[in-house]
Amino acid sequence: MTSRPPKAATRVHRLPTIAPDVLTPAQRVGRSCVSCRKQWPLPRVRIGRLPDGSPVMACSDCAEVLGVD
Repeated sequence: MTSRPPKAATRVHRLPTIAPDVLTPAQRVGRSCVSCRKQWPLPRVRIGRLPDGSPVMACSDCAEVLGVD
């Protein structure tokens, strides 16, 4: 029997890598939506990652429009 990686870990590797130089400082640390820049409520949907592996976040409204669960 082989063990499978957790789904969350698999999903992170499938996320696109986004260049940090096109993001604001708040977007780089996940404090505002990568699309609309809304800061409240905090964005909770991972839609990408930075080259260092940090998540890039979007608000639920933008994630829905972008087709991300």
